[in-house]
Amino acid sequence: ILFLCYGNILRSPYAEARWNVWRQQQPELPSASSAGFHDNTNRETPTRFQSAAAHRGIDLRAHRSRRVTEAEVAEASVIFVMDLRNLQDMQREFPEALGKTLLLGALGDAEEPEIPDPYGQPIGAGGAVYRQIDSTLAALHMRLATHM
Repeated sequence: ILFLCYGNILRSPYAEARWNVWRQQQPELPSASSAGFHDNTNRETPTRFQSAAAHRGIDLRAHRSRRVTEAEVAEASVIFVMDLRNLQDMQREFPEALGKTLLLGALGDAEEPEIPDPYGQPIGAGGAVYRQIDSTLAALHMRLATHM
């Protein structure tokens, strides 16, 4: 599983970390990684979002942002993007991978399939986004568990 967002500092690294925590308990789950479309790499998750993630049991202190590569896209069985901007980035950069690309939020609330970028938003936006990611990943986990 490849999780993608714009900057790879907030949403996709959280999704990767949450999924891989579950994978430690269930090694048969597919592995996960994350990246982004932002050209500046090696950036840290801002402290307030590290705190919001830690409040939910996820440690993002060691995370550093990465830009998605063609090899990662080719290797991924499924790619989850967070919002329509990410989907447009996929269409522009990796049109051949659109058939295996989905909006992560569509697994949860079909009425609001996007997981918004909390960067630059008021305090509390990160926690709300992380709750939404947890909910959608739980839905994905349940779907996969019924097929294993």
